[in-house]
Amino acid sequence: MTNARNDPGIEVLFDPEKEAALEADREQYRFPNLVAKYKSVVEIQELEWIIDTLKESRLYMPTYKQLNDPLEGTGIKLPYESPEARNDARNEWRILAFSETAFSPPLWAHYAKEYKGICLVYWTDGKEFAELQPVAYVNYQQSKMLDPEIDREDAFFKKNWEWRYEQEWRILRHDTSEKVYLKYDPSDLAAVILGYD
Repeated sequence: MTNARNDPGIEVLFDPEKEAALEADREQYRFPNLVAKYKSVVEIQELEWIIDTLKESRLYMPTYKQLNDPLEGTGIKLPYESPEARNDARNEWRILAFSETAFSPPLWAHYAKEYKGICLVYWTDGKEFAELQPVAYVNYQQSKMLDPEIDREDAFFKKNWEWRYEQEWRILRHDTSEKVYLKYDPSDLAAVILGYD
């Protein structure tokens, strides 16, 4: 891997040819030099999260229930016989999501409360980010999203085509602890971009 930190600026990457592929293989994606994490800072709890992230050099890894897509990990179906058991199985996984771009108006609107938040940008050449994998955006019908043959981990790396604007990369960990963090080196933080308000 080349030293991404010699790159002169934040890359905004998404290949239209890849976007056209309905069942894109995650292997074809180019590993990004930088990834972005959008956060709101409207509520006091959100501000505390940002302070903790920057002070402790760590990012909280949420469970699927804490994400905004109710179909996250819905491929986890068997051998679980009830929806409750499937939800418990999904909750054993921690998902940390990033975007390839720090300059997406929809992402600023959705994840940084209409530009009232911040965007944390990270270099990806540190060992902490070696686990990053791209999300493949596929033309799933809901019935296929619930396919019991989908591998548990793979279920968290495929999303409906409508989410493709997020240009998402994820780190996935199986961990049942109450709170799970990705600890990063302070030098991995490349930029803090403030919203308009």
